[in-house]
Amino acid sequence: MLHRNQIIYFMKETVPTPLEESIHILNVLNNLINEHQRALAHLTEYNVDVNVFMTLNHMTFQYTIIQVASYLDEYHSYFSQNLNEIQKEYIKPLYRRIKEEINRFPDVKNFRNHISAHNLRIKNKSVALYQDFNTYRVPQNIIELGFLTVCIDTLTKIINGMFPGTYEKIGNLVNLKNKQEGATNIVWELTGVEAESLLKKLSRDLRQLEIS
Repeated sequence: MLHRNQIIYFMKETVPTPLEESIHILNVLNNLINEHQRALAHLTEYNVDVNVFMTLNHMTFQYTIIQVASYLDEYHSYFSQNLNEIQKEYIKPLYRRIKEEINRFPDVKNFRNHISAHNLRIKNKSVALYQDFNTYRVPQNIIELGFLTVCIDTLTKIINGMFPGTYEKIGNLVNLKNKQEGATNIVWELTGVEAESLLKKLSRDLRQLEIS
């Protein structure tokens, strides 16, 4: 096991390049996309109330769309920008072919920006009032979402084949960083009694403000 001073030295000697950072991020996003797609695929196996099922289905779908859009942003803004010319030429036709399939759902980014992650506005106008939700060309069912997920996963495997071991290398570096910093979850948990007490106080304060 490495001691703290050894960990610090190791981290200083292995500062990741922007390309390595991007490869790690793409893999993390790809893992999240796969996990959520699998969750959706198996959701019907659980005996839950139909309203709970629809809510979980909707939430997981929306979050997956956010991650897919984030993946594509990362690819274009960071990964591809840090490739050398030989690497760009190698992956260009492969990416172009995969993108043909991804483009079956061309509104993923707009759906993320207008609906899933932001404030339901397009250029300061309400999406609900000025846009038809059904016009967004995004996956409409588990088969289509699974299709999109496989496209992203295939691209990630190509990237990992170009840069073998990079994802694992940066993952190990992240783990070492957490050990060095003694990373723990900062927990401030409300008990049921505390939450109820705070909400009662909030209600009293609001009534008092209305009266005054």
